[in-house]
Amino acid sequence: MKIKVSENEIMNKIESINLKEVKDASSYMNNYTNFLSLKLRKNRGGIIYTVERIKNLEAITKKLNKELSENNKELKKLEKSITNFSGINESLENNIITEINRNKAYKSRLFQLKKNKTKLIKAQENIDKDIIYMESRISMMRENVEKNNNKYNKLLNNKNKMHEEMEKFKKGRTNLQLQLKHTRKNHEILKNKMQTFVSSIKTSRTRENNI
Repeated sequence: MKIKVSENEIMNKIESINLKEVKDASSYMNNYTNFLSLKLRKNRGGIIYTVERIKNLEAITKKLNKELSENNKELKKLEKSITNFSGINESLENNIITEINRNKAYKSRLFQLKKNKTKLIKAQENIDKDIIYMESRISMMRENVEKNNNKYNKLLNNKNKMHEEMEKFKKGRTNLQLQLKHTRKNHEILKNKMQTFVSSIKTSRTRENNI
């Protein structure tokens, strides 16, 4: 509870201080009491200034209390906003956790993709090596095919020559067969002539013997 004291009351209190020596008090204490009394009288202006400062401070305190009341209202609004923000913040935290989990999943997926990419690069290198090897093999195969074609053409030429020789042989054989047939025919004619001749000789001898 605040007690308001006026300036006159303070000054009356100062004037009413009895500065008579106390019987049981020491001289040192009495001297100190007189010293304080003199100081208080000399500091009357300071006390009045202090009272004015107190009044000003009371006015400032009222103003501050009013501002504090208004600030309390604002504080309640802020508390309400903080409550709302707490809900929003919790939702955001949940979203952040979800995004972090997604980010972890994405990182895991990215790591797997990088791993797969490394495997693909290695596989591509092996494929390139196989392609180079196959290209060299194809070149060798082409050379072998050309050699085989040359051999085939040579064999074909030899076959054609052999065919020509065979045809010549067949033709010669046909001519030989015709000659043999003609010779056989001549042989048969000659044989028949010989047989006829022999028969005629036999007949002649038989006749001679009969004579």
